[in-house]
Amino acid sequence: MSFAINKEAINRKGRTPGVPNKDTAEIKAVFQLLLENNIERLQEDFEALQPAQRIKFVLEVASFIIPKMKSTEVAIENKRTFEPITINMNDWK
Repeated sequence: MSFAINKEAINRKGRTPGVPNKDTAEIKAVFQLLLENNIERLQEDFEALQPAQRIKFVLEVASFIIPKMKSTEVAIENKRTFEPITINMNDWK
């Protein structure tokens, strides 16, 4: 199908926010089924890895499951300057 310039049937707004992508949901379901059917084999393969390879594998898989932390900036709302307190101990007796 070619893309006509002023075609009325074109959805110019896109998918409504919050509506899941059907293809992505289907791919996730198929991938989950693949993992469930091969969990014993995956465990055997994991145990056959060297310790360093196991750690690398766990870290790589974790990046897909656990969200990565973002750096945070602290913003000071009151922008007046603060002057340091100076204590002169020479005057003390």
